[in-house]
Amino acid sequence: MVEPVLLDPALSRRISPETDPADKQALLNLLRLADATNHVYASLLRPHGLSQTGLNVLTILATGPADPRPAWVAERLLLTTGTITTVLDTLERRGLIRRQQHPSDRRKVTLSLTRSGRALVPKVHRELDRFEQALLAALRPTERRTLDRLLRRLCIHLDEATAR
Repeated sequence: MVEPVLLDPALSRRISPETDPADKQALLNLLRLADATNHVYASLLRPHGLSQTGLNVLTILATGPADPRPAWVAERLLLTTGTITTVLDTLERRGLIRRQQHPSDRRKVTLSLTRSGRALVPKVHRELDRFEQALLAALRPTERRTLDRLLRRLCIHLDEATAR
């Protein structure tokens, strides 16, 4: 069980007098939830021999434009070309993707899913969907929409706050 963080406001103020203990508690709970969720995702992906990044690549190949280039996939996932190459090597070795020379420019490579890769994507997503539905069952639909809106706002603000 993931225990929520409950800070003692007096102790928290002694350590961080400028920070509202409720704000710190909210962020610590967000981090705890993210860590726990990532752990569950990893345990669901492990039997399929996938990492979260590997699944993200497969999902992009299943839903994106036909025959994208590795650099395009890397850009979508905010990965370096070195990292995407390592992930693609693993997926190709497992028979989940195929690299082909671009038909009109032999210097370029395009990517596609193999039959095995195409079959694996929906199967894994169904398993993740069951977990996500079970987790979000704790919230009413209106609370889910509010949570999504607030988290998106924080994502945008994080980009702005770290750009300074």
